[in-house]
Amino acid sequence: MKKLIRTILFGLLMSLILIPNAFAQDNTEGTKMVRFNGIYETAIISHAHTIKRTNGKIIEEYDSDVPRLECFRFFPDGTVTTTVESDKKTSEIYQELDNIMSVKYTVSDGEIEFSFSYPNGTVEYRGTIMSGDKLELDFHSSINNATDKLKCNFIEVR
Repeated sequence: MKKLIRTILFGLLMSLILIPNAFAQDNTEGTKMVRFNGIYETAIISHAHTIKRTNGKIIEEYDSDVPRLECFRFFPDGTVTTTVESDKKTSEIYQELDNIMSVKYTVSDGEIEFSFSYPNGTVEYRGTIMSGDKLELDFHSSINNATDKLKCNFIEVR
């Protein structure tokens, strides 16, 4: 009977040690997983063309470059959401990214891929999950034929 109790206690102890590690988000060099408890963000410059009108007449027209953050939030179910923001706090962006269009992402051998389809075209992302909570993504938009390399840093949100 004592041996049975010891065996059960040992099994419980091992499960307490091993089970949490089975679900841990380890981002060391060997595992290459995205993290779910925050957002990946990268600084981008958006080009804006602004037209100000009064009574239907153009009173001012100008182009400008606007600094923004492109943000990605990954979920354990294999989906990702994205948004571009200029003046929100990370915690506000994190909450917002919980309620917008999501798409499936795939991860294989440290490589990640996903794309968003819009009425006027597709935006594709392909890249590498880096150690140290970083993503390097190649971006291509069929909407305006834009391409870029994005270096995203992970920001944990509690």
